[in-house]
Amino acid sequence: MLPAAAVLALSLTASPACTLPHLAADLGWTKGERLTYGVAMLGGGRGGSCTLSATSQGAALELSAEGLLSIPLVKVRGSAHSWVGPQTLRPRRFQDELDGEGPPRISRGDFERPGLAFRVEWSNGSRQGMNAFVKGGPVFDAVSAIYSLRSMDLAPGAGFCFDVAGGGRYWRLSGHRAGGEERVDTPAGSFQAFRLEATATRADDASVHYQVRLWVSTDARRLPVALEVGTGIGPVRATLERVGP
Repeated sequence: MLPAAAVLALSLTASPACTLPHLAADLGWTKGERLTYGVAMLGGGRGGSCTLSATSQGAALELSAEGLLSIPLVKVRGSAHSWVGPQTLRPRRFQDELDGEGPPRISRGDFERPGLAFRVEWSNGSRQGMNAFVKGGPVFDAVSAIYSLRSMDLAPGAGFCFDVAGGGRYWRLSGHRAGGEERVDTPAGSFQAFRLEATATRADDASVHYQVRLWVSTDARRLPVALEVGTGIGPVRATLERVGP
């Protein structure tokens, strides 16, 4: 348990309570979907790939992401798994792993554990520990956040706000749906899409924040056709290349 003084101190820096829009009546996608993306540093050539997949696992739906980014001086392979309620898409637990220089870094969390704080357990080779963060609102991991964002019933200009855990870190994410539609050309085809704009801010260091942009197709499938995420080495863009079962 966190000491009471620590919980109070963290509470004073927590963001205002976040709200979460309702999911659309028809999510437009089903288990068995597999999406493949090309990954590149923004403005550079293709430097990696990523897949998103949804599979059934008993009473839960397993959402997975696996990817590789290989550019000069940087080679990183990662995977993330999220087990969510099939009707609500609210995560129950998650685990992710990042392999780069040195031993793999693993983090995991249990969303159904009660309390003011969300606990992220982590290991890095022989080192292991736990970080606790005061919840500012609904909490997702990175993979379930993508699937929830594509499934939300958002009108142009509507906002959203929630927390995101992953990679041993904890983020406050807030954003909105931009007005209008855009054409997004990808190797998988051309799509009419709406754009979600957001800012992710480190909960324990507000000076660290990155922009996030997600384009979701306006057709019934609600495909995430492109994603741009700021990182410590610069913005990374994932572009849809293939849709398959």
